[in-house]
Amino acid sequence: MITIKNTLSLATIAIMAAVMVFASSCKKRHNTEISPDLSDRYRSLVHKTLDTRAKNNNASTRYMLLADFSIPSNHDRFFVWDTEKNGIVYATWCAHGLGGNSTDEKPEFSNRVGSNCSSLGLYVVDRSTGVSPRYGYTYHGMDGMDVTNSNARVRQIIIHYWRSVTSDWEAQISRPMRCDYRSAGCFTLPEPGFWKVDQYIKADSKRMLLLAINGVE
Repeated sequence: MITIKNTLSLATIAIMAAVMVFASSCKKRHNTEISPDLSDRYRSLVHKTLDTRAKNNNASTRYMLLADFSIPSNHDRFFVWDTEKNGIVYATWCAHGLGGNSTDEKPEFSNRVGSNCSSLGLYVVDRSTGVSPRYGYTYHGMDGMDVTNSNARVRQIIIHYWRSVTSDWEAQISRPMRCDYRSAGCFTLPEPGFWKVDQYIKADSKRMLLLAINGVE
């Protein structure tokens, strides 16, 4: 005879099994395949940036980083470009700052110290890493090369990870990535994403360019 208690137990087991299957399938789907159309979207912009600015900044011409804040924050929008493969080879999430009139869906951009906003423009990323004495995360510092991000070093705008910026199966949940998830203007990534990007940053003897944009014109 099946009792109410047994029925509830069976229902609980069924729900747990469904969640595990869902999580597993999402993990397999997340960032396992990058559409060629995504690389096509940015190819001209990346080539132009590398051709005109990599040499002037003594930067790597093999790899480049790209952040497109026009893409919703609960989707991949931080990319690694490989010139030898002529396309994006890695993509992950990235938070945006909460400053100004930023919303979960749409960031506001500023170069002002204390604005807590993301800044657009070209950066040159440090190959070496530091460790936050307050929060304990590892990070890469950056120099802003444009009038739109020239205060990056003063503002301590960096690439770092934070536990609330997630990927894998939780990426299927609409949970936008702004300051609630530890961005006061930094490029804040999921921890696995940070360490993957870190490998590319250190793969060249020269510093790497990072271009932050709000869509392709």
